[in-house]
Amino acid sequence: MELKLQQYAAELRHSNELKDLFTDIMRHDLINPAGIINSYTDLLLEIETDVKKLQYLKNISRSNQKLIGLIEDASSFTKLDSVEHLPLEKMDLDVIITNVIESMQIQISEKNARVSFLPSGPYLANVNQLVEQVFVNFLSNALKYGPQNERIDITIMDAGDSWKVCFADEGEGIPDKFKEAVFERFRRLEKGAIKGSGLGLAIAKRIVELHSGQLGVTDNPMGKGSVFWATFPKA
Repeated sequence: MELKLQQYAAELRHSNELKDLFTDIMRHDLINPAGIINSYTDLLLEIETDVKKLQYLKNISRSNQKLIGLIEDASSFTKLDSVEHLPLEKMDLDVIITNVIESMQIQISEKNARVSFLPSGPYLANVNQLVEQVFVNFLSNALKYGPQNERIDITIMDAGDSWKVCFADEGEGIPDKFKEAVFERFRRLEKGAIKGSGLGLAIAKRIVELHSGQLGVTDNPMGKGSVFWATFPKA
């Protein structure tokens, strides 16, 4: 039994070493050439005048942006998956969400979306700066999969010893049988059920778990769409 435990420990160390190596490869060996492709594509988009070639370049740019996003998400999740504790500090969720909205103004304008956030805070919570990724993911998904000219309502509610942050969108909604599966990494659902890589929400879930919080998705009570929510401990 002792020999078996030693062998298992050695295999576990080897597995962790391989995971760290894989993460380093994603961060450096994959993201660098993808960044170079992005830079040269941007340069060509500025000087190209042929309509057909411009369309090809735009397709390359969009696909490469998706690739970069996938690499960054996979790298982030691999790193978070091995973390057991996060350093926490007193921060105002109002400020964090406001900064996220301001940083995503271009995407908001492209969809001509109306993002409503009327805080009456402060909403002091013991959190890590990583919570920003949760809110970026919720807002990004609402914009990406929602209709043009949609309304997105962001609210913070008192949930006893925690704050409950909700992002309500006007998208297609998520069937009840998939409401838990959307937070599982790399989970591929039946065609047309849900879009995306399956990493963004898995990362959000892991960050919330590291804050001893909860998250989920419900139907939008105001009509079509979903409400993605997460809780964070009060300070």
